[in-house]
Amino acid sequence: MAAGGTEGRPTVPARVFCDTSYFYACADTGDMYHRQALAMAGEAVKPGLHVADYGAKVRVEAEHVFRRHGRDHRLSFCDAISFVVVTTLLEHLPCFAFDEDFRRLGLSVLATPQ
Repeated sequence: MAAGGTEGRPTVPARVFCDTSYFYACADTGDMYHRQALAMAGEAVKPGLHVADYGAKVRVEAEHVFRRHGRDHRLSFCDAISFVVVTTLLEHLPCFAFDEDFRRLGLSVLATPQ
């Protein structure tokens, strides 16, 4: 939703982190979250894509996160990297995601528009 959205609908910030589950749902018409993903895309203030560049420090921290949470939470290494990127490089941006890993790790996951 654009800044200052309509009554009863949350406002989507100008910048969000998009998880692979979001991109997949946008692209796959058979995905159970396809309609929700497209609605979320329609609510975005400024559609665009910026790829976050990260280095060895992020990978090392992601390894620690993966070792701490991987087995108990069935966390993928890709999600561990995303967690570290969001919490360190992107200053805790809210996330568009359809898996529960981000919520379990304490990240802000935006509610899907109704």
